[in-house]
Amino acid sequence: MTEPAQPNRIGEVVGGKYRIVRFLATGGMGVVYEAQHEVVKRRFAVKMLRVGLAERRDILTRFQREAEAAGALESENVAAAIDFGIARDGTPFIVMEYLVGESLAGLLGREGPLPLDRAADLVIQASRGMQVAHAAGIVHRDLKPQNLFVCRREDGTDLVKVLDFGVAKLQAFDELNAATRTGTVMGTAAYMAPEQARGDKVIDLRADVYALGAILYELLSGRLPHPGDSHNAILHHISTQPAVPLDSVRPELPPELTELVARALASDAGQRPASAEAFGQALAPFAARKVWPVPRLADGTPVNGERSSRTPALSPTPGEATAPTAALGGRATPALPEGDAGKKKSLPRAIVLAGAALAVAAILIGAGVRALRPRAGAEPPPVTTVPPKPVAPGPVVTPPPPAPVTAAPSAVEPAAPASSSPEPVAPADSPAAVRRPRRPSPAAPKRPESAAKTTTAPAAPAPRSAKPRIAPVTFDEQNPYN
Repeated sequence: MTEPAQPNRIGEVVGGKYRIVRFLATGGMGVVYEAQHEVVKRRFAVKMLRVGLAERRDILTRFQREAEAAGALESENVAAAIDFGIARDGTPFIVMEYLVGESLAGLLGREGPLPLDRAADLVIQASRGMQVAHAAGIVHRDLKPQNLFVCRREDGTDLVKVLDFGVAKLQAFDELNAATRTGTVMGTAAYMAPEQARGDKVIDLRADVYALGAILYELLSGRLPHPGDSHNAILHHISTQPAVPLDSVRPELPPELTELVARALASDAGQRPASAEAFGQALAPFAARKVWPVPRLADGTPVNGERSSRTPALSPTPGEATAPTAALGGRATPALPEGDAGKKKSLPRAIVLAGAALAVAAILIGAGVRALRPRAGAEPPPVTTVPPKPVAPGPVVTPPPPAPVTAAPSAVEPAAPASSSPEPVAPADSPAAVRRPRRPSPAAPKRPESAAKTTTAPAAPAPRSAKPRIAPVTFDEQNPYN
């Protein structure tokens, strides 16, 4: 049966606010894209259900359950689910935090068996994430290296994120649900607890503890605890045989550690550590948080952005090809030149650029100094004086004589009318000689009214107010107060 072709969603806006930017990876149920929020411009990983699977009720149930399980958990060791919705074509999608890094399976495949302190630290972090899920009543049931994502903190140390709660069982759901009914084997065979392999109805958090022990076994030895050439062979060995002892594969490991792994892989769930938290605490003496070498791709280039701890999460099905590490975490940056070859390439270019910058600066400074400083021996420019333009003579306008001013009559004695005859001079000893009044100026003749109305000459400025004429003061010798 041919699988339906997946649509090209690059540039599509899903949920009204997440614009698909590029393809990242593909997995068993979904396809993961990098998306950018239309408003806040933050990057997210959008996991969309494969075309053709939306019609299956069990797949829809698992996909929705993954969103519910991951969205309800708040832990640095659990990949957060931010949103859930339906695209315009009816395809469900989950919006998750964008991560940069690689899966634990990719790290193991590249590095091989890990040092004890690093392997213990990675499993302890996974145990913390699962303890948060167990406290919320969620059993993952499909823990494996593909579902543990390794990021980098700001200080360069490892940060583990638990992914893919697609087959998780929410204990509040009905145990007889179609996706979890008795007899249905859910999970990946190599990491299944015996009760899962048998298809038992009761599956609790101790199944996740078993999976954590199987992951630690593989990280330390590079092998699986239950051998088998096929899926069914592995399931048969899990159901009928105990796990191969770790000390038979790595005899140099501490006995306390190999004993702890054996208890986690016990066929009887009652003999395993009581919780994921208890298993992590027992591993603490063997763990150490360190800054490990930056992982590199096949061509030797380092994975970009590993210190930002942001990468999309998706676990592939066994045997399914996945995108390379660079596609999971962003664009790969080219390797930096090392040794003398790198220095020879970068040093001449830096010298040339520095010399060019100094030359340009010197030219600009010299030009500015020449513009501001006058030349030696140069004469100042002559100053030319522009003579004023002659004003053409015009007619002289004679202002009209001021209007006559009539003095107010004196309260003591009316003033004598003005006459052209000379005024008699009083003797020096007479009372009239005490104060001589000023002689009024002759009054100008008045213009006739008709002439004043018909004239078109401009109005003359208002004349100054003339002082009133004061009549000569005389004294009565009999009444000095008069």
